[in-house]
Amino acid sequence: MELALTSAQHQKLSITPQLRQSMEILHMSSLDLSEYIREHTADNPFIEINADPYKAKFGPSMKYRSLSPNEWWLNRNHKTESTLESALLEQVKYLNLDKVTFELCTLVIGSLDERGYLLQQKEWIVERLGVSIEQVNHAVQIIQSLEPYGLAASSLEECLLIQLDQLGDTDTLIRDLVRYDLMSIAKGKIQQLAKKYATDAADIQQRIDRISKLNPKPGSIFSNENPHYIIPDLVLKNTGHTIQLFIEEQSLPQLSLNTYYLDMMKQNDSKEVSGYLKKRWQAAKWVMQCIDQRKMTLLRVAGVIFERQSEFCRKGPSFIQSISMKQVADMLDIHESTVSRSVNNKYVMTPWGLYELKHFFTSSIKQSDGESVSAVQMKERIREIIRQENKSAPLSDQKIAEYLQKEGLTISRRTVTKYREDLNILSTAQRKKY
Repeated sequence: MELALTSAQHQKLSITPQLRQSMEILHMSSLDLSEYIREHTADNPFIEINADPYKAKFGPSMKYRSLSPNEWWLNRNHKTESTLESALLEQVKYLNLDKVTFELCTLVIGSLDERGYLLQQKEWIVERLGVSIEQVNHAVQIIQSLEPYGLAASSLEECLLIQLDQLGDTDTLIRDLVRYDLMSIAKGKIQQLAKKYATDAADIQQRIDRISKLNPKPGSIFSNENPHYIIPDLVLKNTGHTIQLFIEEQSLPQLSLNTYYLDMMKQNDSKEVSGYLKKRWQAAKWVMQCIDQRKMTLLRVAGVIFERQSEFCRKGPSFIQSISMKQVADMLDIHESTVSRSVNNKYVMTPWGLYELKHFFTSSIKQSDGESVSAVQMKERIREIIRQENKSAPLSDQKIAEYLQKEGLTISRRTVTKYREDLNILSTAQRKKY
């Protein structure tokens, strides 16, 4: 075997730490980037978060508005809200219970999950406190009599029956439906239930309507989790004459560079101190440059998206056009992955509500005339057809497909079923009202 030395040129992309940081910042959601900024503020003395957002030195075209007085709820301290446990203990205090019963009630309350269901078996409480099953049952009944009704149940059926008890509903049929036929109700088997109970479908439907007004998770109204609000990255406005797109400055903390440490860096004679400050200065400038670049890239990508979605901008969600990330990338002469990072977890406030930018990338379906419509348009059309249907004789997926085909839209029954399920719309049998 003969060995030989050869030389060849190869192109290779080297991702520097700075480039990686820029890509990461572009990919971050507003919440992630806000946390990232605060971490850098703690680590880098040159970066300051401005208390007044208007002190930030980002271009005037990128400012839109600050939080209005009507958005006070964004700063509300939800940790002070009442919990399920505290609300129940407050009610128990006024019942003048003996010591043992009060302790049992307290233990039962502490054994409820976030839905309000009893996690522990009653036998476990008996063993834990060395009391009788009768005493435990009495304590559970006390909790079940408190508001919200339906607490301390061991099953969904029991939860609903407790609510019927507290509402004074003694209807035998509705109770039997709750005890034995919740699964059949969920599957829309109203005719079978009417036959089983020797009544007509309208009677069954009436009971089902009453059952639907009960709360299957009564404890959930006291959620211990703080609500998560989405602040949009972009705002789309339709003035009637033009479509305007803005970066929402309030989605991120507003930054500036601390000139005090800049003066210190210039005047300090210590090479060690001066070297450290210089590195921090360069890092601070790079972070702020990456954030500015993120904003500009997001604005460019969104601008192309809404140029393509001009019908949506004027008329609303039913007019979303088909567009891909590759098309946007080609129009901006950037890589498709950059588009993907730009729209990841980014939201836009529009005249028709809040949308994730990814929502506007949708596949297309051919019409009979060769033109294409987006999957979103198709879903909205299906939603509209179902909204207008006769509730006593809802349309099957096959019928909906036939309606759409008459309109020139090429779609199968299977695709209608998929889109209907994507819209969380019930099946034909489950939608039927008697």
